[in-house]
Amino acid sequence: MRKNKGFTLIELLVVIAIIAILAAMLLPALSKARARAKSAVCMNNLKQLGTSLLLYYENYEGLIPTLIANSQFANFIPKSIVYCPTEKYDSYYYSAYGANYMTLCYPMRAPDNYFNLDALRKSKSSSRMWIFTDSIALKQTGPDAFLNRKQFYNCSPANSDGYIHFRHGGRANFLFVDGHVESLNPDNFMLISQINRSLAGTPVDWYIVNGKYVIEFMKGFGDAGY
Repeated sequence: MRKNKGFTLIELLVVIAIIAILAAMLLPALSKARARAKSAVCMNNLKQLGTSLLLYYENYEGLIPTLIANSQFANFIPKSIVYCPTEKYDSYYYSAYGANYMTLCYPMRAPDNYFNLDALRKSKSSSRMWIFTDSIALKQTGPDAFLNRKQFYNCSPANSDGYIHFRHGGRANFLFVDGHVESLNPDNFMLISQINRSLAGTPVDWYIVNGKYVIEFMKGFGDAGY
C-alpha cells in the first residue's frame, strides 16, 4: 500500500496565500458593514433623542435643554442615546451630540441652559432645520484640552470649539426640528444649512471636520429660506 503523505510545504503556503487574499478581499467589506451598522445605531439614537426632547418640550412650555447629556435631564433623556457609537467619549457632560447653536439661540429667547423650540416648530422650514448632529471638539485648550477628538455639546459655523463631524463614511447624521433624522454629506448639508442661519439673506460659511479629523472650509451661498 502507498503511504499517505501530508501536505507539502508548498501546498501549505499556497493555502495560506489563498486565505490571505480572501481575507484582504473581505475585510474592507466587513469594515464598511460595521461602519454602516454604527451609523444606523447613531441615527436611531438621534431619533430617540428627538422623541425624548419632544416629551421634555411638552412638559416644559416649549423648552429643551442645551446640555443633553446632563444628569439633571436623565428622566427624559437616557444617557445611553446621547453618544455616537463611532466615537469614544467619557462621563464629562459636554461629550454629547452637538446642538445647532446658530439656529437654536437666535432669536429664540430662553433661560440659561435651555433652547426655546416652540417658534421653530411653527416655522414652515421646520423639516429642514436641524437641531442636533454628530459633533467633535478639536481646539480645546487648558483644562478642557482632554475634550479634543471627543464629541462636543455644540456646533457652530465658526472655526473654534465644536464642529460637525462627518464621521460616517463622509456623512453626518442630523436630527431635525420635526423629529426626522437624515444622513447628509457636506454638499447636501450646505444646501440645507442656508435655512439654518440667523441673518436672512446672508450666506453662512461653515468649518466642518471630515472623517480624518481634518478641518475643512465650506463656502455658504444662496438666499435664506425662512
